[in-house]
Amino acid sequence: MAVNKEFILTKEGHEKAVLLFHGLTGSPGELYRFGLDLFNAGYDVYCPVLPGHCQDAEAIKLARWEEWHAFALKNFDELAGRYQAVCLSGICLGSVLALSVAAERLPPVRVLMPLSFVTIFKSLYAFPEKGPMGVKNRAVRRQVEKSMNSENAAALNCFPLLCVYELSKLARFVRKRLHQVTIPVIIIHSNHDDLASMKNAHVIARGVKSVRKEMVVLRNSYHLITLDNEKDVVSEKTIAFFRSLDHDQSATVHA
Repeated sequence: MAVNKEFILTKEGHEKAVLLFHGLTGSPGELYRFGLDLFNAGYDVYCPVLPGHCQDAEAIKLARWEEWHAFALKNFDELAGRYQAVCLSGICLGSVLALSVAAERLPPVRVLMPLSFVTIFKSLYAFPEKGPMGVKNRAVRRQVEKSMNSENAAALNCFPLLCVYELSKLARFVRKRLHQVTIPVIIIHSNHDDLASMKNAHVIARGVKSVRKEMVVLRNSYHLITLDNEKDVVSEKTIAFFRSLDHDQSATVHA
């Protein structure tokens, strides 16, 4: 399913929600399969379009990191007033935003799931997406390429310098505040990520002050791990982590 706009998956009776943030120059579509798995596991799922995205390169050049950060906080606050708990996750830029919210908001943030975390790109110009497109699976890669080259493409096929620069400023802002993150965290990253170094996952693991933290290292995927060869592993590990937290909470309540 192609998802060029926000998607919302809800069911009456769900008491917990997951707020997802997509990647830089990307779209909610890169998280739809992951979101559907979380929904089927019993969570309402929300994935909005980040400011400047799903338009054109000129629109994203106008977006500033403060706008992304404020947008993420606003979406979280809206859900926090309606659910027993809210979980945060994102890929690429989205993982940085999830961390930025977790650093500033106390519970009901339930758990944090940074996927393919990015700190600072070193490129100094707008460079085109080419080669593996962040996807190791060739069939999926062809689908991504076809989507990016279509007239109604939501994701951009390049990374304009200005938005890369804004991401780098957001990453520095978040890195200084990692010590404020105390909620449970599961970090999922591929050691073959073609855009973000595995070192970034270790930056999070060392920086957050969470008592409960887990790292999952993938070995057969590139950057877009929610679409690639190990997408099922991403969902399974995340859902298992969620359920272990629910079990721990239940045991505490009945102790």
